[in-house]
Amino acid sequence: MGCLLVGQIVLAGPVFAHAELVSTTPTDGQRLQQPPAEVTLTFTEQVGLIEDSVRLVDLGTEEEVTTPEPTIDENVVHWPMPADLPRGAYLVSWRVTSGDTHPIAGGFSFGIGAEAEAEASEPIVLNGSWQVITARWVGYLGFAAVAGTLVFAVVCWPPGRSHVRVRQLLNAGLLAGIVATLVGLLLQGPYVAGVSATRLLSPDLMADTAHTAFGGWMQLRLYLYLALAAVLWGVASLQLSLNRWIAGLGVVALAITFSGTGHAAASGFGERAVNSVHMLCAGIWVGGLATGVVLATGKGDRPSLAAFGRFSRVAMFAVLALVLTGTISSLVQLDAFDQLWQSRYGQLLLAKLVLVIAALTGALVSRGMLQRSQLPWGPLRFEAGATAVVLGATALLTLTAPPASVASETAGQRSSDATSSAIEVSLSLEQYGSGSLVVTDPTTADSTLRLQLVDADGGTLRATSVTLKATLPARDLGPLDVGLTQQGAGWVGDFTFPFSGRWTLALSVGTKDMPAVVTGGTLDIS
Repeated sequence: MGCLLVGQIVLAGPVFAHAELVSTTPTDGQRLQQPPAEVTLTFTEQVGLIEDSVRLVDLGTEEEVTTPEPTIDENVVHWPMPADLPRGAYLVSWRVTSGDTHPIAGGFSFGIGAEAEAEASEPIVLNGSWQVITARWVGYLGFAAVAGTLVFAVVCWPPGRSHVRVRQLLNAGLLAGIVATLVGLLLQGPYVAGVSATRLLSPDLMADTAHTAFGGWMQLRLYLYLALAAVLWGVASLQLSLNRWIAGLGVVALAITFSGTGHAAASGFGERAVNSVHMLCAGIWVGGLATGVVLATGKGDRPSLAAFGRFSRVAMFAVLALVLTGTISSLVQLDAFDQLWQSRYGQLLLAKLVLVIAALTGALVSRGMLQRSQLPWGPLRFEAGATAVVLGATALLTLTAPPASVASETAGQRSSDATSSAIEVSLSLEQYGSGSLVVTDPTTADSTLRLQLVDADGGTLRATSVTLKATLPARDLGPLDVGLTQQGAGWVGDFTFPFSGRWTLALSVGTKDMPAVVTGGTLDIS
C-alpha cells in the first residue's frame, strides 16, 4: 500500500498554460501623430471579455474616456477608438478571462502627439480568493470520497455495499460535491469581475457566469451530483447491479467535468483526456484510502486483509496512470529545472512535494504492517491527513499561473523598462517634517517601497514606529498592511499591489518626542 503514495507526487494534476499577451497596437509607450482607429491586444489563445474590463484613461486629466465596446475575434481583442480623441497620453487598463477560466490583467500606454511614458506591467494571472480556493479543495475531497468509496465497496469489498460507515462516507461525498460545486459556481462571478465575494448572489454576475464555458461545465457537474444522489442515497442502492453501473458512469462523467473548469479547459481533446484520467485515478486512490480510515475508526465489520489487497492492486493501476499524466503535465509546464524555485508555481510544487515525502513515510510503515498481516490503522490515519493537505495544495496550484512560456517573452521584455521605473510620493508630517515614499516597479508585479523621513530642520527624523496601509477605493479593497522594516536611516518593504488603479496610502509615524502623526497620499499602479 505504501507504494501507492508515489501517485501523490503528481496529484497536482495536469495544468496547462494560461493565456498570455503576445502584442498590442499601439505598442507600449508609442507616440502617434493621430488617434488610432482601434486598439488591439493579441493573446496566445482565445480570451473572454468582462463587463467594463477594458478602460482608457486620459493620463492628463486622470479621467476615464468613453469608448465603444470592444469585440473579440478568436485570440484578438479589437477595441474601436473615438475619432476625436484629443492629443495627450493615455493608459489602457485591461482585464480578460483566459480559456482556462482564470482572469488575467495588465496595462500599457500610448501618446497622441505627445510622449507617453511606458506604463506596461507584465500581465498577471489573478489568483483566487481564499473562498475560491476552499471551494475547490472541498470539491476535490467530495469527488474523491464518492469515487474512492464506490470503488472500494463495489470492487474490493462487496460486504461494504450495505455497510453503514460506507454509506455515510458516500453521502458525505455527494453532499460536499453538491455544495462545493454550487458555491464555486456562484463565486466565479466575483472572482472574474474582481469584486468582493459578498456579491456572489448578484444577478448580473450569475448571468455572466452562466453563459460561459466554465458555467456550463459547473452546471453539468451539479446535475450529475444530484442525479447520483437520487440513485445512490438509499441504504440498499449499491446492491442493485443497474445502480452500480450508473454510479460508475456517473463518476467518469464527473471526472470529465473537471477538465472543463481548470487549466485544461483551454486545451484540446488530448490534454482534456489526460486531465480527466488523472482526476479519476486520483479520486479512486485518495477516496479509497479515506474509506479505509473511516472503517478503521468505527464499529462493526472491518475490511479484511484480502479486501485491502484487492484495493492495492486497483490503486496500483491508478498510480501508473497518475505518474504518466503527471509526467506529461510537468513536461508541458516547466521549461527549465530552475523554474521550480524561481517561480511561485514551482515553489508551491516543491512545498507540496515535501508534504508528499512526509506522507510517503507513513505509507512505508503501512506497507510493512501489511506484510506482517497487520491492518495499519494508525499509519492510514496519518496518510489520510497528509493527503487532505496535499489536496489543499492542489487547489492552490490550480489557481496559480505556471511559469510564463516563450510566447510571452516578447511582451515581458517590452514591459521590462516600465517595471524598472519608480514613483515618488510626497507626504506631509505637518510642523514635524515630511516624508518621501519611493515606489520602485509601481505595477501589479512585486514593488519595493523606500521611505525617508525628514524633520522640520531638514535632518533625519528618527521614528520609533511606522505603519503604512494601502486602500483601493475603486474596488472597496483594503486597508492592506504594507510591511516596512527599518534599514539604516529609512524604512524599506516589499509589497504586491493585487490590482491596478489609484491607491490611497495612509502613513502613521511616531517618535518619542511627538505624538503619532497620520498622513496620506495617492499612488497610481498600472
